[in-house]
Amino acid sequence: MTDLIQHCRASSGTLTLAHEALDTQSFCCCCGIQGVSMSVSGQKFCTVCAPAYSVDEPDIDAVCALVWLPHIDQGFLSRLLRAAYAARYVSTDPTPLQLSMASSANNLLIELEKLRSGAKRMIGTDQVSALRSVAPKIPQYNLFLRLKRVSGLRILPLEPWFDLHGEDFKELITFRE
Repeated sequence: MTDLIQHCRASSGTLTLAHEALDTQSFCCCCGIQGVSMSVSGQKFCTVCAPAYSVDEPDIDAVCALVWLPHIDQGFLSRLLRAAYAARYVSTDPTPLQLSMASSANNLLIELEKLRSGAKRMIGTDQVSALRSVAPKIPQYNLFLRLKRVSGLRILPLEPWFDLHGEDFKELITFRE
């Protein structure tokens, strides 16, 4: 996603999620990982990237939040999340290394959620639905001015997303291993 505001300017109701069987031959158009199982407006996404693009979903604010993260793009954030959530899955008899990695991953996820305050500070909200509702009303002139600077808004899929789509995520992780 090169420009979140431009993405949110799509016609209302067009940015909804479609579930598909895991396609191990296709690549996510956001993060580039091989193995997609969802699509939004005909574009293929992995389980981790899909919620960042499906901003018309009725429960979007329960499963995602806006964060201020200007130094990385949406694809990098998704790759970071995929690694963190994968590290949190530990076997029934975990090794000390697995426990340490799970703990570090949990700390990373807590720090990422704290970046919601940056979005609130920058635009007054961390709710994806609020941005979705105002983005189409932003005059085109302002969009041209925005192209001269990098937008730092990103969409952070939250733990409820991974709870709802845990099987899809596990299938992706299993395929990647």
